[in-house]
Amino acid sequence: MPRDFVLSEPDYFATKRAVKAVERGLTNVRNRLRGERGQRRAAVPPARVRFRNDNSGTAPAWGVLRITGASNSGYLTIDQPDTSFQRLYLVNGPRDIATGKTGFGYFLTAETFRFPDHYVLYDTANTPAYGESWGPQNGTWTLKKYRYGFTIMGGNITTESGKERTVAVQSEVNLIYGQAQGTIADGATGTMEVFDGNNTILNASTTVSAVHRFSATTIADDSKLEAAWNGGTWNIIAARCP
Repeated sequence: MPRDFVLSEPDYFATKRAVKAVERGLTNVRNRLRGERGQRRAAVPPARVRFRNDNSGTAPAWGVLRITGASNSGYLTIDQPDTSFQRLYLVNGPRDIATGKTGFGYFLTAETFRFPDHYVLYDTANTPAYGESWGPQNGTWTLKKYRYGFTIMGGNITTESGKERTVAVQSEVNLIYGQAQGTIADGATGTMEVFDGNNTILNASTTVSAVHRFSATTIADDSKLEAAWNGGTWNIIAARCP
């Protein structure tokens, strides 16, 4: 007796890609990453990451998503970027995701770069240009110029008002610049305001806890600092007295 089968969404798209590959004559490609000389290589799709929108509003298509945790049900939980500093963000796919609903996003890594899969919303106060550094900002789903985490590739699309997007690649943030908030003794942990590339405090109140380990002297209040991520903490590696 015939039986009906229902594919999950990921399996449906994987099957669809496989069928298209056969139709284009790509069945002789041994490996999706490396083929024989002269063979066409099938494009490697970026890994889709399932998430649930825990924000009180809709997460827009191509919006920047702040990761807040993970569920045993197999998805990340997300919210809108805020004043907290994070080293890595997720970016929504091409569909709006309502409050409490699940969707799929991407980390926009260089290893899986495909032009249409690396769109991300940007703040139209500036126009993205190749090579610039942009990053998340408090209270919006968009990237802002001079910030950390995303390198602009270009390819700006500005035809949809409110959904202007660019093409970017993300990398984890491992070095930051800022200013000491109070004195920090040798071996102690202190508070560091994080500055952007325009020497302005991120989001007006973004701080991180940073450990002073590079000299035996106390770092003075308002000293300019550089800190590197190492072993799960921000470690101060340079300081300049005010």
